[in-house]
Amino acid sequence: MVATYNDLVLSLNCYGQGNIYYICNPTIKQWVALPPASIFHGKKPVGFTLDSDNRCCKVVRILGFKLELETPSLEVQIFSSETGEWIQLDLVLQGCKPRHRYDFINRINYLPVAHNGTMYWITCSGHLLGLELFSKFNINTTKCHGRLISNPHPVRRVNLKDERLCVCQGYVRLCQLYSGPESRLSLYIWELKEDDE
Repeated sequence: MVATYNDLVLSLNCYGQGNIYYICNPTIKQWVALPPASIFHGKKPVGFTLDSDNRCCKVVRILGFKLELETPSLEVQIFSSETGEWIQLDLVLQGCKPRHRYDFINRINYLPVAHNGTMYWITCSGHLLGLELFSKFNINTTKCHGRLISNPHPVRRVNLKDERLCVCQGYVRLCQLYSGPESRLSLYIWELKEDDE
């Protein structure tokens, strides 16, 4: 199991006939196999979501950054159930500066959260990476729009014990648990109020 969305599970079969993703509905015991991705780089951050009508599914694999460019771009593969195929894109992330590419090139949280057609990942520097798959700019297309959202509370990451993304009461929330003096724990909960900010 590599990702979930509502009642659905995305799993990866690394054995047998190659690396094939399956979207499974455990409740009704049905599954569908996706075509193999044209380039498979091993285990990469992956997530999936459906549009608001539950008609189109998109699976996203983050392959990595292209570091040689002045403006860093994110290399992704996207599968769309509308086209039935994978495409590969280089996305320039809004809000991403050249220094950011070194902050999280080595680790993006493997557990994304999907909300309103956007996939969110936590980077190792505490930023949020948002890929809008079903926005007003790209409805019914295979394209997507990406952005980097700054850490709302930049504290020393060395004191960070754990962090998770979740959706609660219609908002994406970043929960961070820090250790302080005398082993006291502090819990910070940040809410992404507007998807446009």
